[in-house]
Formats: sequence, structure tokens, C-alpha cells
Amino acid sequence: MSIEANFKKHKRFLETIDTAKYDVISHDKAYKVSVYNKLGKPKGYLVLHSDGKECGREEAIAPYRLFITFNSFLSGIVNQGQLEMNKPTAVFKDTIDLLEQVRPNIRSNSDNVENVTAKITELEQGYKKYKDLHDQALKIYEEVVAAGQLDEKSVERVASLMDEFTLTQYKNLHLQLKSKEDFMVITQELREIDGNESDPKIIEKAIDVFGYLTSEKYITEVHENLKQFESNEQGAQVSYYDQPEWEKKFIESTNQRSENQFQKDALSMLRN
Repeated sequence: MSIEANFKKHKRFLETIDTAKYDVISHDKAYKVSVYNKLGKPKGYLVLHSDGKECGREEAIAPYRLFITFNSFLSGIVNQGQLEMNKPTAVFKDTIDLLEQVRPNIRSNSDNVENVTAKITELEQGYKKYKDLHDQALKIYEEVVAAGQLDEKSVERVASLMDEFTLTQYKNLHLQLKSKEDFMVITQELREIDGNESDPKIIEKAIDVFGYLTSEKYITEVHENLKQFESNEQGAQVSYYDQPEWEKKFIESTNQRSENQFQKDALSMLRN
């Protein structure tokens, strides 16, 4: 069998057309959204009336926007949320326990111990929030499929979860950066401790752990992760975290980025 014949034989497995399990409700009208996939990746979308007839491009944009927004945000929360949930969060408790063990030895910088403990506790709560947001997003999807309809209210609910999810990601990264100075001060004092006054193994372990959390490799990785949230269209990096009303400004920025991506990428895949 020739290569061409083999390709045609297996084409139906390489190329698929899938239709959403629910109607998209826009301006009191129901629409179907179908996607053309090639090699498992979407290559184009078509918005249809409920009777299966193709609708005009201008009419198709509103339901298409709802569909794309819902699915892109849902995918982001569920997939990224699962990755965050899989991270070894027990390290937060271990670090706090280690801080408690060396606390009696920290006499000059006890405030730094309090500060960094509070930050790690907040960081731990942020990671716990990922599971809650992940589960809420899946519940909304299940409700949409069960109802057979995706409306603007459901999209707004997922968009709200996405705002909270990205805020949590962004805040967690900055909490890690803000902990650096505290850890450095604590580590320096631990290095100056007389070995006869405390358990040298605990001190050595603390210096090793805190040293890693302030290392160039660790901090550089945090800065790299921040770029996806802080880089503007010109490539400049803008930090929102220390600005007044930073949460509002951050959400406005991420929403504008999502709109730019829709106009630049998603609209080009609408085949109406």
C-alpha cells in the first residue's frame, strides 16, 4: 500500500470534527460550536445555528467568544491547578518546623523569623486554594454539560475563578521573593552561632535549606515565572505587587492580555 493510500486510510484518526456537548446561548439564541482537529490539535472552529446551518461571521463572534473564554479559562484552572496541586507542599510545614527549631538561637533578628513564618503560612494557604478553585471549575463544567447550555453567567463564573487563580499564582511568586531578605538575615545569624550553644545538625540543616531558598538559581527561576504575568506587549516587565490597588491593576492587565490574544489568535481560527 502506498504512503498516500496509508494516509487516507488513517486520515479519520488524524483528523476529527467534534461538536461541543452543549449549546452556547448568546443574545437569547442557541448556537452549536464545532472544532476541526488535526493530530489532536484544534485548527479551526465553526459556529452553527441550532438547526445546523452556518451563521454569518459577525453573528458568530459573540457565541464564539463565550465558548473560547469558557474553555480556555477552564482548561487553565484545571490543568495548571492540577500541576500546582501535585507540587510537594509538605515543604512549607517542614520549613516552618525548621524555623521553630532554630528560633531560640535567633536573638537579634526574631522579627525576621515571625515575618517569614507568616509569609510561608500564607504561601501554604495559597497552594491549598488551588484545589478549591480546580474543583469549583470542574463543577461548573459538569453543570453546563448536564444543562446542555453554556450561558454568559457560567462564563462569568469561570472568569471570576480564573481571576482568583492568577492572582494566587502571582501573589505566591512574590511571597517567595519577599522571603529572601528574611532568610538571608536569619542564615547570617545562624552562621555566627557558637556550635556549643545548640544542635549543630539542626543549624547546618537550616543554613542549607534557607541558603537554597535565597540562592541565585531559586530566585532566578521565580523571576522567570513572573515574566508571564508582568511582561507587556513591548516586552518590558512591570511589577504590580507593590503598587496601590495592585490586585485591580493586575486583573485589568491580565484581562487585556486575554483580549489581545483573542483578537490576535482565536479570531483567526473562526472559520465563519
